[in-house]
Amino acid sequence: MPPSGQSWTSLEKEVGLQKNSYETDPHDPRIHYISTLPLVPSELPIGLAELSTVRKQLGIGQRAILLQTPAGNILWDCTALLDQPTIDFIMSKGGLKAIAISHPHFYTTHLEWARAFNCPVYMSRDDEQWLNRKDVEGRRKLVRGVTPIEEVGSQVTMIQAGGHFDGSSFLLWERKLFIADTMATVLVRWTYSHINGPEHAWGH
Repeated sequence: MPPSGQSWTSLEKEVGLQKNSYETDPHDPRIHYISTLPLVPSELPIGLAELSTVRKQLGIGQRAILLQTPAGNILWDCTALLDQPTIDFIMSKGGLKAIAISHPHFYTTHLEWARAFNCPVYMSRDDEQWLNRKDVEGRRKLVRGVTPIEEVGSQVTMIQAGGHFDGSSFLLWERKLFIADTMATVLVRWTYSHINGPEHAWGH
């Protein structure tokens, strides 16, 4: 958060100031990470390159994960920025059958994403209060508990976990758990007692 506090913007304004990057998981080529970065000065229009106020990351650093399942693609969460290069990248991988959103910090432009790819977006009914726009096209699927994603042959499951928000959810696919903000992964180093043996251990 900058010292001046948060400010409001629009997708139309940010398309010319931000870009999405795409990274394929080194261990599974079916998983792709999409994240947003501000344009560098050399990429900005003349007159804007000198303004530091336009070189800020959009939102809170949201990222999206594209999963290529045998039954079609699903997007886990979404970035605030949706532009034509991002649409082209996802279409080159086969488009989208569905979007699933973990919690309200990723709501942003989910309706624009759903419209661009003509697909539904799964969200937790218990976080419905945080939605601030009407879904005039009927794109949202509000769910609770454990929900198989029908559009990809129920091979992917959305699991409500709570915690960060009441409806905060995980996504499960092929024994891979995508956790968003409800849990965090950390490195752990175990120290064993030479006196009492390995049954006495402490994590650091």
